[in-house]
Amino acid sequence: MGLDFIRTVTADYVQKRDSSRAMTNINDLLERNNPDRVVELFCGKLHETSTSLEPGYRLLLKFDSEVEAAILQNGREIGKLDPSEAKEIARRMKASGRTSGMLDVLIHETQDFSGVFKVKVAEPGEIRES
Repeated sequence: MGLDFIRTVTADYVQKRDSSRAMTNINDLLERNNPDRVVELFCGKLHETSTSLEPGYRLLLKFDSEVEAAILQNGREIGKLDPSEAKEIARRMKASGRTSGMLDVLIHETQDFSGVFKVKVAEPGEIRES
């Protein structure tokens, strides 16, 4: 009886994300609705300008050194972060006590004709709304 119920329910079940619930674990709940909030953006350059990017998707920064950071999408390197900005992010990571050389970022603006695009650091619980 129990297994039959589970089999019928799982056949109709579709996993969904409730973005309002996922955003509740950020530092300040009022901050996310503040229109005057400043969001710091960082520039990356694609290796191939034909790579397609969509705003809101998650990427990974992998720091190879303090001034060199690779940008990964689905485990594949698609570009590099600007060295001066990589140095600033690495300095902030070290100051906050992070020892990992990886950081999640979200695509904020897609690439222009030269392959330069902008990312922002992903906040805890931030997901792409569909």
